[in-house]
Amino acid sequence: MQRPQQRADREALLWEVQAQEIHVQAATGDWGMGPDPAGPPPSAASHRRQTLCPRPPG
Repeated sequence: MQRPQQRADREALLWEVQAQEIHVQAATGDWGMGPDPAGPPPSAASHRRQTLCPRPPG
């Protein structure tokens, strides 16, 4: 059984990693949509990533 603080720290780290990935995607314009970044998201996960980071790609 883990202590709650350890789990919270790991969740915070996971969020930090996801935020870094989103930042890289936004900086490179690579949202996993192929050549047309304005097209519809290919998956719910990709759409959720865009929703978390409203800054437009590119």
